[in-house]
Amino acid sequence: MAFPLETFIERAKQENHSTEFIDLTVKYVNQLQKNDFPVLFSIPHLAIEVGMESDFIKHMIKARNNLYSFSLLQKKDKKSAPREIMAPIAELKYLQRWINYNILQKAKYNEFIQGFVPGTSILKNAEIHKNAKYLLKIDLLKFFDCIDEMKVYKVFRDFGYVKNLAWDLAKICTAEHRASYWKSFKKEDFDLLQSFIARNPAILPQGAPTSPLLANLVASEIDIRIGKLQLKKKFNYSRYADDLCFSSQEEKDLPSVYLLTKIIEATGFHVNKDKINYCKHGMKQYVTGLSITNGISINKEKRREIFSHLHFARKYGLESHLLKLKEKGTYRTNFQNWLLGHISFQYSINKEIGKKMFELYSKINWTIDHNINIKEKDQDEQ
Repeated sequence: MAFPLETFIERAKQENHSTEFIDLTVKYVNQLQKNDFPVLFSIPHLAIEVGMESDFIKHMIKARNNLYSFSLLQKKDKKSAPREIMAPIAELKYLQRWINYNILQKAKYNEFIQGFVPGTSILKNAEIHKNAKYLLKIDLLKFFDCIDEMKVYKVFRDFGYVKNLAWDLAKICTAEHRASYWKSFKKEDFDLLQSFIARNPAILPQGAPTSPLLANLVASEIDIRIGKLQLKKKFNYSRYADDLCFSSQEEKDLPSVYLLTKIIEATGFHVNKDKINYCKHGMKQYVTGLSITNGISINKEKRREIFSHLHFARKYGLESHLLKLKEKGTYRTNFQNWLLGHISFQYSINKEIGKKMFELYSKINWTIDHNINIKEKDQDEQ
């Protein structure tokens, strides 16, 4: 809802506020409205807009570290330390979603960002590097963990919000890790981040709806610096969250890992040395999981897996196929939804292949309640 500026000016004059106060407030309102951000002055004002009690929001800010449930998620790469997923309670999540929808989604994002921003996707990210002869991929180390509330505060200040409110918004969107999480880092990573960890800063929680876009905004400084480098060299660049991709037709045009490391460290981030990947034409080249060699496609192994399920489910019947999967230890609950999801993903990347899969999928008899049949079979075996 647009801020009633004329009503404010009239009321301010009636209450004998100074011309300086009125002019500063008008300037503040115009600056926010120019960028389509909601006009907010304080937590009580935010509470009115959100539809929550002001004291309750203040309580959540004060008790933020106790308003998350914690769980560890092990990455596919077993060598890496697990991620700590911090899920906010319902009320805090509602507030974060309001901030995400009404503020963060209205921010301007640079053209290098290809993840979490409306209109971006892993497909668009891969297309930037399609048919490249040389590809360099770099991951940022502990991406969300390295973004503290000071960096988030600067984002809200850059939007134009007053200092006190910017701090409160930053605190709503950040929280402290458990000490056990920091200790789970492998020695090299812990040593590299030791001074940062020693402060036990409030960071962007992996699990908060505000974190992906805030991370993109903070990391934009990397994009700006690499964009300036791109003007001097002929390479393509994109960033999907913490995955940085560089491609070129000539090897000499790729920026060096040494130079990129210097740029990244200058912005307060670090390179994950275990995830630097360089490959040239003739080798397997993947960008955010998609092959960029000879167009864009999903890897052959995954396509073959889907076609295999479709073939055997049709040829031998659904129940027989599911029982065979159970014998192999690869049975999945909600198999139909899982298969349909993968086919839909294939279609989003390659419509021709996806269409063939949908045709085969439609020929499978899905009337059997396969979950019940599998359970009944288990009971018979007992």
